Amino acid sequence: MSYNNELSGFVVLDIETVGCVDAGDYLSPVVPPANYKDAEKIAAWCAEKQAERISKAAVEPDLCELVAVGWQIAGNATFCATSEVNPEIELLRAAWEAINSRIIIGFYSLSFDLPVLIRRSQLLSVRFVMPNLDKITSRSLSFYCKRFAIASDDTTTGADIGSMVAAGDWAGVEAHCRADVDKTAALARRLGYLR
Repeated sequence: MSYNNELSGFVVLDIETVGCVDAGDYLSPVVPPANYKDAEKIAAWCAEKQAERISKAAVEPDLCELVAVGWQIAGNATFCATSEVNPEIELLRAAWEAINSRIIIGFYSLSFDLPVLIRRSQLLSVRFVMPNLDKITSRSLSFYCKRFAIASDDTTTGADIGSMVAAGDWAGVEAHCRADVDKTAALARRLGYLR
């Protein structure tokens, strides 16, 4: 992987994740309501609840895997890499190199992107330095792009990434990650974070 690592005070960051294949192995067993008596209904309820929990693994730092990472530094071109070609360890190393000592700008970076990068790095023994973080806001990226009239052709959401990876649509995963970075950078410029 190669990209422009020009020093700058800010990095616009976005990641894409899927649930790890063995997510269910780490979850405690579901316990049915005490008033359930029929064994068949209990089994069906437990299976449904377990499936719900596993379906949310992609958004839990302890239960997900990184499949794409994208960033933009100092208004340079957006860089994006996926695990189609790069092992997850390389995605993590490249992300930490891009983050370096910069302030991170992103959506839910404090509550999602950064915890995922940290936990996956811990699990895969990738060294990192705790970064600075600048949170734009608490509403979704789509909301603010619409509110500030920032156009985008991207109709994919983070919820689509798992099925796209399963279908081998790596170009779509990369395109969505790039679009999120570009939209975040455009919004950061509009809000005065970047020039």
